[in-house]
Amino acid sequence: MAREVIANILVTQADGKEERYVLRDQEELRIGREETNDIMISEAGVSRFHASLAASTSGVVLSDLASLNGTFVNGLKLSGMRDVSSSDSVQVGGARIRLELASDVVGGNPRSTRARAMTAQMKPVSVSVLVLRLGKEGESDSTLEKSVLTSWIESVKNIVTEFDGSIDKRIGNIVVSLWVGDDARNQALRALRTYQRVQESTDASAPDCRVYAALASGIGLQGAAGADSSGKRFNIVGDPVNIAFSVAELHGETGYPVLIDKTTGEHIKEQVDLAPVGKLREFPDPLFTIVSL
Repeated sequence: MAREVIANILVTQADGKEERYVLRDQEELRIGREETNDIMISEAGVSRFHASLAASTSGVVLSDLASLNGTFVNGLKLSGMRDVSSSDSVQVGGARIRLELASDVVGGNPRSTRARAMTAQMKPVSVSVLVLRLGKEGESDSTLEKSVLTSWIESVKNIVTEFDGSIDKRIGNIVVSLWVGDDARNQALRALRTYQRVQESTDASAPDCRVYAALASGIGLQGAAGADSSGKRFNIVGDPVNIAFSVAELHGETGYPVLIDKTTGEHIKEQVDLAPVGKLREFPDPLFTIVSL
């Protein structure tokens, strides 16, 4: 069965040439100067492997792959990862990239009256996001053996499923998982227990590796009955995914392998011992880490 189309990608090269690409559920498009990339941009200012776009039914995530000159979204330099939408303008070197999310298009008419009506039928749900990254302490992620990474990802998938979560995206050595429903506290605890189990499994199977985790919670909108053909599509609002990505970027500043946002901390504080990390950089709220489980 063909995977669902998540977005159409329009790339306008510096010379004005336009190219279109289709991004499907669970697919990733690599962007860079190297010919092996899915989207090749032949400019000196573009890194060999510059950026990537990864898709799932919850949307599209743009990642900068440690490029030399950076990836820009709406004129601002991207740090790490972030969700991107149809309204965002992405720039890689002299090329501009626009997305047309399938969820924004109904009957070929972007943002139609029907599309707005569908959004009105969606109901609020609680969302917990767990971002897991496998790395080696003090070393770059590129030192990970392919067999180790493949085995680790398969283990993560099994553990996430065991704790009633779903894999949203896999981006290189990063796995993004979601818990969606109406029991915010229970979902946040399940996400945390997933991290604990993944860490235990990694200690046993790859003792020279380390798992870094970021956990954030917020509110999403899920399709109500009749909102779409499946009733399962949801759009995350309140930005818990982007909050989790922002939290994940702060591991290097704290030295803690797991960082938890304020909302998640409120959900789980009676079940685990948390220690405040405090405010970091421009992050608006205090963060927490785990003292014990």
